Amino acid sequence: MNVDISIIIPTLNEKENINELVERIRKSLNDIKYEIIFVDDGSKDGTIEEIEKLKKKYKNIKLIERGSRRGLSSAFLDGVKYSDGKYIVLMDADLQHPPELLKVMYEKALEGYDLVIASRYIKGGKIENWSIIREFISKTAIFIAYIFLPETLKVKDPLSGYFLIKKDLLDNFKVSDPFSYKVLLDILVKVNYNKLIEIPYTFKERKYGRSKLGKKIIFSYLKQVFLLFNISQFIKFYLVGLSGIVINLLALYLLIFYFPFYISSFLAILISIIWNFILNDLFVFKTKKRKFLERFLLFLGGRGLLSKPIQYLSALLLYYIFGINYLLSQFIAIFIAAIINWVFTKGIVYGK
Repeated sequence: MNVDISIIIPTLNEKENINELVERIRKSLNDIKYEIIFVDDGSKDGTIEEIEKLKKKYKNIKLIERGSRRGLSSAFLDGVKYSDGKYIVLMDADLQHPPELLKVMYEKALEGYDLVIASRYIKGGKIENWSIIREFISKTAIFIAYIFLPETLKVKDPLSGYFLIKKDLLDNFKVSDPFSYKVLLDILVKVNYNKLIEIPYTFKERKYGRSKLGKKIIFSYLKQVFLLFNISQFIKFYLVGLSGIVINLLALYLLIFYFPFYISSFLAILISIIWNFILNDLFVFKTKKRKFLERFLLFLGGRGLLSKPIQYLSALLLYYIFGINYLLSQFIAIFIAAIINWVFTKGIVYGK
């Protein structure tokens, strides 16, 4: 079957949304070859019966019945297995993801983008009728992703549940947790895509049914971040950083015999940065998309123009404004700089 787009839609008690969703997809993609793959996890409200009616009416609708809750991420993978399209779309069944955006996403794919993300947080995107608490939870979750998974740094909405991806990129793709809800997070960390773009959309208020956001989803997200977090790489990165302190002090000890302190200190810092870069480049980060000189200049700039100034200003702020002990102020400032170094190095210097 020659299909351009396979649209995977996980369902659980979405009977009232199904017919409108299918009709809006049909209008959006009326001149494009597509299929809809519903993956149901044991709906009890008549969702399956509605889909069966639509299957008889339209030949491009498939249904995978799984009988019980097995997780959104595994639903996505099961949908991919049964798909025939060149591109895969994941979207919700609750009409919060506007089907009218599908054609725009496909057009971007034809322009050469491997991954097209419908974004709530770039210019032009917005969310309807969210409480301050829910917005805070969403922004905090993104911040957590940026810190622990810097591969997501270039994306404004790394937790979007609405995206299109080239199917070929999913050949060996496995999710960190089949019960996780944020498939895109796994893709951003694991998939070797080339070109990515975000397009704005309005995240609509749910018309029918109940939102599935709750404590379970929050804990599932934290578990997913932990599973995706490369702990061994993180440890290696900071061991290299500690070795850089030793090199800094050793270089200063040797240079002080030949140069005044202000020159010796500067050269010692530069030598330690070069040392850190070489070790990180050789032993910590295996994926290198940028050229050597570009990586080095970014690495040098990240420390000289970003983390070190922030470290210095943070120490001054904590000591003079908040009255914190000078040693504790310096320690906290070093910790802040260390986090910035990790995020910048992994997300920008060695990012996708």
